[in-house]
Amino acid sequence: MTENGSTDHDRVILGEVTEDAGPIVDKAALLSGRAFGVTSVPIPGLGVIKIRPLSRAEALKIHNRDMDAATMEQTVISLACVEPTFTKGEVAQWQASSAAGEMVILIDAILEKSGMDLGAGKAAYKQFRGSA
Repeated sequence: MTENGSTDHDRVILGEVTEDAGPIVDKAALLSGRAFGVTSVPIPGLGVIKIRPLSRAEALKIHNRDMDAATMEQTVISLACVEPTFTKGEVAQWQASSAAGEMVILIDAILEKSGMDLGAGKAAYKQFRGSA
């Protein structure tokens, strides 16, 4: 045991590479534009909407912004929908004419695929300041 109470098993020495670490990342590949996987999300009674995850840059642009849940929903859906695509105005029209839970299905799928799985309903919106 070391002086700080850790064992050799949980110590990492700088410069040490473990055998199972894998290949070194190709920096050019890391920084180039990469295609995101597309997922089909069924909307009951209507069909499917194809979505992609938000990029880190897109997620950071909307995280902790002072916006209400409706605006957040319009932004996320307009960014992530691949087929069909939607403008924020079209999402607002959809909000006005849909059942309350219909868009939660889509928002939850987008957040989950983006690595931001925050749960359904209000739990998903609580990360955005200004939402109720």
